[in-house]
Amino acid sequence: MPSGALSSVHYGYEKYFNSDAGTGVDWDGAYKTAESSMIYTFGHGVKISNLERNNNVENIWGLGSRSPTVNLPKQFSGSFSVDFVLSNPDIFTHIMGSGLLVGSIGGASTTLSSDVRASNYDIVVSSAASIEVGDVLKLTNSATNTEYIQVGAVSGTTVTSLSALVFDYSSGDDVDEYTDSTSGVYTHVYKEMNNVPSIQILNSLNLSTDQQFLLKGCINNNATISAAINEPATVKLDYTYMNEVRSATGFTAQTVESYDVFAFSHGSVSMPNSTTLANIQNIEIGITQNNDVIYGLGNRTGTSAVGKNREYSLSASMYFLDPEDLLDYLYNGTDSGTTPACSIADTTIKLVFDNCQTGNDNKTIQFDFGNVMIDTETLNQAVDAAIVEDVTFKTLSGQISAKTSESTIPFIWI
Repeated sequence: MPSGALSSVHYGYEKYFNSDAGTGVDWDGAYKTAESSMIYTFGHGVKISNLERNNNVENIWGLGSRSPTVNLPKQFSGSFSVDFVLSNPDIFTHIMGSGLLVGSIGGASTTLSSDVRASNYDIVVSSAASIEVGDVLKLTNSATNTEYIQVGAVSGTTVTSLSALVFDYSSGDDVDEYTDSTSGVYTHVYKEMNNVPSIQILNSLNLSTDQQFLLKGCINNNATISAAINEPATVKLDYTYMNEVRSATGFTAQTVESYDVFAFSHGSVSMPNSTTLANIQNIEIGITQNNDVIYGLGNRTGTSAVGKNREYSLSASMYFLDPEDLLDYLYNGTDSGTTPACSIADTTIKLVFDNCQTGNDNKTIQFDFGNVMIDTETLNQAVDAAIVEDVTFKTLSGQISAKTSESTIPFIWI
């Protein structure tokens, strides 16, 4: 009788970015058909749950019989979830839609010449003389929020990013150009994109006759990152897939994850960017993709996918010690609110996991959210318990980044 000790899971990209970063839009492969190397791992403690195949069979009834006369298999669909402990950040490449490797500052430095709001793609700089398509730029605002963008187009002093901005910026804020060469420590950045990248899953079982299941056209529908006191930081990913192939081929042993593992004790939360919330008890981030599989005439299996509205959900619990920490932000978006205001200012949230090492051994995973507002605040009070504040947030945009010694990253750009 087999157990999970006799199975393994790896993934590979069906669509990935060409090695020439200057083009910015070159894809290889297509849904269902193109298979990249199945070399990528999700993280430590990986589990597969609710792997379900569905023929969507319909009974057909007709005159002359109370019982159905035929079974009709309609569209094939599949779904599954992967659970693991947060460790390898590159899984966020296909969650956010893109991956970007950042080296070190080595190009031009300029400034913004006009204000720009989050969610925009265009920035206007004082000088774009040395900025080219494919370059990586670092933007830093007065609140020390930082993000990286890749240049998709340059027209005069207007630079167009391949991804929407996460934060608001003001005229005079810094814009630095990065090179793609460094050593020791690299920054991996995962940016929001409008494409729907797909992966393939290789699920291998070590049986008397080994079996391998290749799940094709896997698209992520939900990602949940959770951390609580005395627990590891965990990730749950929910997928829909379009097709699969079973083969009685040799068992593929599970690749041991090489990235460091993260726990709640490695984390810190700031709101806004530079103010640490030290009494957080738990935090959860949800990213809902609202992707739809597209079926075409003459196909039982999906042929492509469409990405609809992306939604973020953030929630946290914290000991209630000072209303300036969270409650005042519900009133007016600042730490000085005392009553519900007509207009509420946006703020930012940053969650960082740090492995506590130094130098080249230091590894981090960072979640940044811009244009954040507190949606609900619940304050439970009882004589036999500490007073805990439960808060939910709404946000417009996000960026995930990691500091690592890995000099490669799965690239996805469109």
